[in-house]
Amino acid sequence: MARLPEVRLSALATALGCPAERISSYEQLLETFDDVLPRLRGLDRPLLLDIDVAPERESNP
Repeated sequence: MARLPEVRLSALATALGCPAERISSYEQLLETFDDVLPRLRGLDRPLLLDIDVAPERESNP
């Protein structure tokens, strides 16, 4: 089965002027939530969190 190429949404968002963070581990996810969630209400623009997840072995739509 052919694999689809990876799309880095964080890179695309940054290129379009939207703040973004790439998250690659569970520890990094927790750190980001600790940083972002308390100030989320005060943000005046979008913030994209691009969370890396393990691909499924098979996709059965």
